[in-house]
Amino acid sequence: MSNHRATYGRLTRAAGLLALAFAGLTGVAMADGNAESVTTYTYQTLDVPGSIATVALGINDVGQIAGYWFDSVGHIHSFVQSQGKYATFDMPGAANTYATAINNFGVVAGEWQDTSGHRHGMVATPRLGHSH
Repeated sequence: MSNHRATYGRLTRAAGLLALAFAGLTGVAMADGNAESVTTYTYQTLDVPGSIATVALGINDVGQIAGYWFDSVGHIHSFVQSQGKYATFDMPGAANTYATAINNFGVVAGEWQDTSGHRHGMVATPRLGHSH
C-alpha cells in the first residue's frame, strides 16, 4: 500500500469516527452515511431533587432507573426513579450508598461504604413513593 493510500485510509476512518461522535452529540446516527437509515433518539435529564450531581447506572424493562446522587456536602445516596418520581435511600450506618443496577422486580444491587471507608455489597428493595 502506498503512503498516499495509507494516509487516505486513516483519514477516512478518522472522518467516520468524527461523524459518529458528532451524531452521538446531536442525537442522530447514520449508518454508512446513508441518509435513509437515520435513527433519532430522545434524551431525558435526571436530577434528584436537592442533588448537586446525579448518576444513573441501571434501567430495567419497566423503565425504572437506579443510580446515586451527591448532596451539597458531598455525601452519596442512592435513588430509584419510576414514572418521574424519585425514591432515595441509604443503607443504615452508611457514609455513602451506591445503587448500580436494578432488576425487573425493582430490586437494587450496589455497594455501600461505612464510616471507616470499608465497602460492602448491598441488595435493597426501596419503597417507591417514599423519599428519604
